[in-house]
Amino acid sequence: MLAFICNHQNEDDFYLTSTITDAEYLVFPYRMESAEKVKAYETFLKDFYFQIIEPNRAITKTAAKLRAKYKGLKGMDAIHVATSIYYNCDIFLTNDA
Repeated sequence: MLAFICNHQNEDDFYLTSTITDAEYLVFPYRMESAEKVKAYETFLKDFYFQIIEPNRAITKTAAKLRAKYKGLKGMDAIHVATSIYYNCDIFLTNDA
């Protein structure tokens, strides 16, 4: 699960994640046919008032630039990083190594 926290120093902080997170996180619950895990994921996003962001062209172009600069960076990971940059987020949470 990737989450970005923006403006965390203020009361106006907000949480967002990319629609790409769905494509990454939901694979296992769907493979296991676990409606419970899918529901838990949806509940988590709702309970913490996550904004779900669809990548726009500015984000995807930034992702391409990041991949050009950092050769080992994978496409979906680059979109996550580019999304956090686009929204000026100051905390990037991931469970990746």
